[in-house]
Amino acid sequence: MSQQTLMGLWPSLATIVMSEAGDKTFFLAMMLSLRKGRSLALTSAMTALAAMTVISTALGQVVRGFPTFVQEGQAVITWASAILFLIFGAQSLREAQIARRDGDSLAEAQNEAEQEVQDVVSTFAAPRTNWKEWWQCASMIFLAEWGDRSMLATVALSVVMDPLGVVVGAILGHFLATSLAVFGGELLSKFMDEVTAKTVGGILFVIFAVTTVIGVY
Repeated sequence: MSQQTLMGLWPSLATIVMSEAGDKTFFLAMMLSLRKGRSLALTSAMTALAAMTVISTALGQVVRGFPTFVQEGQAVITWASAILFLIFGAQSLREAQIARRDGDSLAEAQNEAEQEVQDVVSTFAAPRTNWKEWWQCASMIFLAEWGDRSMLATVALSVVMDPLGVVVGAILGHFLATSLAVFGGELLSKFMDEVTAKTVGGILFVIFAVTTVIGVY
């Protein structure tokens, strides 16, 4: 694996892990593992998240190539990506402040995910094959991830970094976060400090904004 690819891998991995920890998708995977089993939850969630990663990276490459006919096109892309990272960072830090003020926000996120899973289970109450259940869970994760911060972050990373590194790093990040949710989510949710997770995530986004502007990836 080339040095350029590795430079895209590590920021993507760190971004996804910090974005997904305690996110809606995290709790959806956790609830699905409790209701449908770990194997089904992990494979369906990872298939949906991997597909979303590839789509997001492809979108980033489209955005990267679009303004090449403009002399200042690359500078526009760089600054747009940096601004997007700053927005994500500010949003994460703001969420950390809210979580510090309102200690039950993590429980609310978990309850919301549990209710969504329950709604889907109730809607499809008739007997189903495991294959249909699998697709149902994968579709729910995919739709929950669409337009999410981690998806937009993947697009932004793909604009300024090696796409292969972004894909590999993001998928590894999703695998780590989803595995935590599926195999240790119930225990982790009792001890995970949302304030710390959101704060570290916000700082990472700010760092990526600065390194994007100065050309250090």
